[in-house]
Amino acid sequence: MYLKINNMTRLLTTIKILMLFVFLMNGIGLKSQNVDLEKLGSIKNNKPVKFSGGLSANSIFYNGNGGTGRDPFIYYLNGNVNMNILGLIDLPFSFNITNYGAGFNYPTLPNRLCISPKYKWITAHIGDVNMTYSPYTLNGHLFRGAGVELDPKGSIKFSAMAGQFQRGVEYDPNNKVTFASYKRFGYGARLNFVKKRYKLGMIVFAAKDKVNSLILKPDSLNILPQQNLVVSWTGSVMPTKDLELTAEYATSALTRDLRDNTKLSNTGKSVLKGIFNTKNSTSFYNAIKANLNYKFKNKIIGVGYERIDPGYQTLGSYYFNNDLENITFNFAQPILKQKGNISGNFGYQHDNLDGKKFGSNKRVVYAINVNYTPNQKLYTTASYSNFQTFMYIRSQFQNINQFTQFQNIDTLNYSQISQNANFNVNYTFDRRTKKNQSVNVNLNYLDAADRQGGIVRFGNASQFFNLATSYTILFVPQSLSITAAYNASYNTIGKNEYLTLGPTVAVNSKLFKQISTSLSASYNKTKTSGVYENAVFNTRANFGYTLFTKHLFSLSLMDQWRDVKLKGNTNDIVVTLGYNYSF
Repeated sequence: MYLKINNMTRLLTTIKILMLFVFLMNGIGLKSQNVDLEKLGSIKNNKPVKFSGGLSANSIFYNGNGGTGRDPFIYYLNGNVNMNILGLIDLPFSFNITNYGAGFNYPTLPNRLCISPKYKWITAHIGDVNMTYSPYTLNGHLFRGAGVELDPKGSIKFSAMAGQFQRGVEYDPNNKVTFASYKRFGYGARLNFVKKRYKLGMIVFAAKDKVNSLILKPDSLNILPQQNLVVSWTGSVMPTKDLELTAEYATSALTRDLRDNTKLSNTGKSVLKGIFNTKNSTSFYNAIKANLNYKFKNKIIGVGYERIDPGYQTLGSYYFNNDLENITFNFAQPILKQKGNISGNFGYQHDNLDGKKFGSNKRVVYAINVNYTPNQKLYTTASYSNFQTFMYIRSQFQNINQFTQFQNIDTLNYSQISQNANFNVNYTFDRRTKKNQSVNVNLNYLDAADRQGGIVRFGNASQFFNLATSYTILFVPQSLSITAAYNASYNTIGKNEYLTLGPTVAVNSKLFKQISTSLSASYNKTKTSGVYENAVFNTRANFGYTLFTKHLFSLSLMDQWRDVKLKGNTNDIVVTLGYNYSF
């Protein structure tokens, strides 16, 4: 007889039992640990506490009339520090503190603080943490809480986590940057049994929204309090050293509205039906993935199968593809007398697995990667893929025209890519000691769609063509390099066409081994459907000074002029002061 799970207490109890089981299996008692003083040496000759890592501080001053809404002063404090105690215990510590976006209420705050103490095979994570168990369960989602990883000698490996996945954010009609969100907590554990020829694993992950965390209920925006429980079983076996079979089966129970207590028949089949507290809005989903790979000589061949039910979702991941079935074949092998390599994936993909859509999509999917290096002067790569993936779309002009390197540092503006092609060639004309010259050409094509809530709205499908060319000459004795580049970007969104073109010139120099300087200028013009839209002229100057190899002081100046149609000219100036300390 199965017991109903009404809250997260049962899951926490399960995690505690699993942790106790791990300790018992590995013979860990409550015995004291004796320190080998002969290995440690005396305190006089060996520092009992050692620090390593780095700290950085950056302050950004802005002045301009571009109407960007930027704060006149922004600061960033970052650090990664490790404290080693007696050569036995490591205490890694990281933090990120900023006043950027202080006027907004985010589900996940940009300020982050994390410490990861480690003793032998025990590692803990405390603070703002992200952990990954598998693509179908917990997959890199940031949470504020704690995690532990146990990797002792032997067959048993264990990991557990618990924390807050997002803060409660009230609906604000004047805030177009962030959406409302319920406060959400998540818990999870992973147990692996590892042998030389095979591995077995089990993952449990659960998350639940706090219904009373919001005063105003944003139901009209389809933002509802949810609950999720995912269980996954993983395994791999190697009958021979060259043959490996891996597989994962995951099942997810998702309640889309915790307030609806009506208990009706639920969709989907799952082993979780007997142990999950089902409601009217509860659905069950399954996902399975298996791969078989065989290596011989320098070649690799393999086959794979993946099936994800329509609607499959885990609250432990930001984005997820579902309603698909893939059957793939992959290979990799060297070519042209070991000077190149070719690899690829080919297969068949289709959706509408439950037959509820008005139409379905069936297609042959493939991805090909080729690289060829006939000599030290020439290096070429080419790739094409029509697999659906999530990635950032960043034109080179976003990097050229952005104010600072911290701009868009925390964006989650993902797009779904259905096709991606890339070609890159780099040729070095001269490798003499005193002067080096090289040319680089990169061409990229993307077919993308912005997806929100699983829906691609009209006008959100886009095609991007990016071309970046550059010529660089390096004068080795003078530590001086000069780069001339020309960039072009063409993309279509709905019926509109956007074309951006422009050159860039950059000079980099290093003086007296301690001082580095750079100066660059770029100009680009944008047209929309053949009509002039805007022009941007950027100048940047950077100065860096290294003191005693551990201290780096930096100063950068960015001056941007914009001529925007119907708005006239604007001018923005950004000054960044930075300090980095490594030890």
